[in-house]
Amino acid sequence: MNTLLERLETVEKRYDELTQILMDPSIANDVSKMTAASKEQASLEKAYNMCQEYRVFYSWNGAEFNFCSFFHDFFVKFCEF
Repeated sequence: MNTLLERLETVEKRYDELTQILMDPSIANDVSKMTAASKEQASLEKAYNMCQEYRVFYSWNGAEFNFCSFFHDFFVKFCEF
């Protein structure tokens, strides 16, 4: 079973892939592909931002940190992914 952090890393990776797709000039000619990629990226944005905030916090903390126990309640209540 995937941990919460693994799920967030998957979201982060997909969000970055979508950013690259949307930056590709060839997508401008395919409106449906651009729209689909934009919508998918928007649906991942909350979880992506939380993952980025976690990385900043973890780098400041510098110690072993149990991500799941610290953020579990917040994600259960506010993040759908």
